[in-house]
Order: sequence, then structure tokens, then C-alpha cells
Amino acid sequence: MSEEQALASFRDGKAAATSLAALAREWGWSRHKVRRRLGDWRKNGDLPQAPKRASRRNRPAAKLPPTSAPDPAPDAAAVPPTGGAVRVGPGIGGFGRVLGIAILAGVGVALAAIGMIETTSYSLRVGGVLLAALAICADALVLFMPSAIAALWRRRSPAMIVAAGLWLVGGAVTLANLSGYVASSDDEFRAIRESRTMQRVLALEQVARLRAERAAIAEMRPVAALNIAVRSARKSNKPALREALAIAQRRDALEAELSALAAKLPAIPQTAVIDPSASVLSDISGTSISESSLRRVRLALLLLLPLCGGIVLSIAFSLLPAARTGRSAPAAI
Repeated sequence: MSEEQALASFRDGKAAATSLAALAREWGWSRHKVRRRLGDWRKNGDLPQAPKRASRRNRPAAKLPPTSAPDPAPDAAAVPPTGGAVRVGPGIGGFGRVLGIAILAGVGVALAAIGMIETTSYSLRVGGVLLAALAICADALVLFMPSAIAALWRRRSPAMIVAAGLWLVGGAVTLANLSGYVASSDDEFRAIRESRTMQRVLALEQVARLRAERAAIAEMRPVAALNIAVRSARKSNKPALREALAIAQRRDALEAELSALAAKLPAIPQTAVIDPSASVLSDISGTSISESSLRRVRLALLLLLPLCGGIVLSIAFSLLPAARTGRSAPAAI
């Protein structure tokens, strides 16, 4: 629209109460051009000056029709919970989550406590009180440092590298102490097991040897009868009777030894020569699992499980915010 057409439309009163944005759209101009042209027209006298706005202080208060007083806002504590509001308190599901987190944290602390007892006893036996105190500090680093690492990771803090290094140092000390304790305990266990096994094997071999020797004796006459026969026999028959008497005496001695061994066998622990764990796993898997391979796996697990206590505790702490319930949303009035 040209300037003359725009001025004419404004004089006619068609665009007097229209905003700058509406005039710009109607005339096809920019807002800046509309504002500049209106100012020029008022300066030139083509348009009357814009009325001045009254200040708020001098402006008379508008009389509003009387309305009813609004209802007071309900108390937040008195608002009943609605279907969309979040319940305050754990509830059944929240209690289950809290219980699971508590159990998980307890498992982590228990693993670390078992490792601490093992390392402290070994260090106390090897190096005394100072080495035991050092082992306790290393175990504390292994337990609590993973939680600190997780917190520093969430903050993107460079101190996480220092915390990870401290955890590695504490883990190395704990691993060394655990290796000594597990090795000494394993050696003691194997020595006791081998001695019991050997004791039972020797007893069974002795029983088998005595039974074989007893089975080879065919003399059934009692010793007392043979003594009487030797005293009353002729001189030519005495050598045979005396030989029979010796065999009968040996027979009675063998039976006495067998009775004594049979009474001792229940007291000897029934320990198998082969590790029963390897035997059972071999039967289940259908493959041959050697005792040495199973021993290596067992020792590795015994060393690594106490080191996982801090990681398990850190996982429990990371799950803790998920068990918290938010505040109830305000109800709509």
C-alpha cells in the first residue's frame, strides 16, 4: 500500500485502534516503517498527536462490580491424595526395594568384613600389629573407595583418577594378604585331608592283608585242645601237633587284630582320595575335571570375592535414590 492510501485509511478511522503488527500486515510494511511514518505524520500535522497515558498514581481506580470472596486455599495437609499424586512413604513396593538394597549392602559389608578378618589375622601372624593396622586401612579403602569413585564420576571430577589409584593400591595390599592367608589355609587343609586319607588307606590295606592271611589258615582246632593233645601225644606226633598249635595261635592273633581294626575304622574320617567336588562336577558335566583345575578356580574366587565387597556396596548406594518417593503433587482446586 502506498503512503497516501495508508494515511487515508488511518484518517478514516479504520486503522486507528489497530496495533502496529496489524497495520504492518495490512499495509505490507515493516513495523519500523509503520512506526516511523506515523511519527512523521504526527510531526507534519497530518495526524493528531497520540493521547498521553495517565500515570498509575493519577489514574482513578476502576470500580469493579462486587464479587463474592474467593474460597480460601485448602491446606496442603488436608488435601486428600488423588489418583495422580505420588504417595508419601515407601509402601509395599518401596519397602521391598529398601529391603533389597539393605540386603545387598549387607552382603557387600559381609564380604569386606570376611576379607578384613582374613587379612588382619594373616598380617598379625606375619608382621605384627603395624602390618595388621596397614591391612585394615587397605581393606577400608577397598570397601569405601568404589562409592567415592561413583560419586566423583557423577560430578565429572578429576579426583576420580586419584580415588581409582587409591583403590588399586588398597586392592593390591589386600590381595597380597589374602593370598598368604588362603595359601596357608589351603596347605593346612590339604595336609589334614591327605593325612586322614592316608590313615584310612593304610588301615584298609592292613585289614585286607590280615583277612587274606586269616583265610589261608585252615586249622580250626582251638589252642587249648591242641595244648592238651601235645602233652598227651607220643613223641613222634608232637612236632605236627606243635606246628598246628602255632598256626592256631597265629589264627587267634589275626582275629584279635581284625577285631581291633574293625573297632577303629568308624573313628577314622571317611575322606576320599579324589576331591569330591571335582568328581561330582565331572559326573554332572560329562567331562573330566581335574582336581588341580578346580583348585585354581576355587582359590581365584576366594581371592576375588572379598575385593567385590566395596563394589557391591557401591551398587547398593547407587540404587538408594530409586527407593525414595517424591512429595505428593498439589491437588487441583
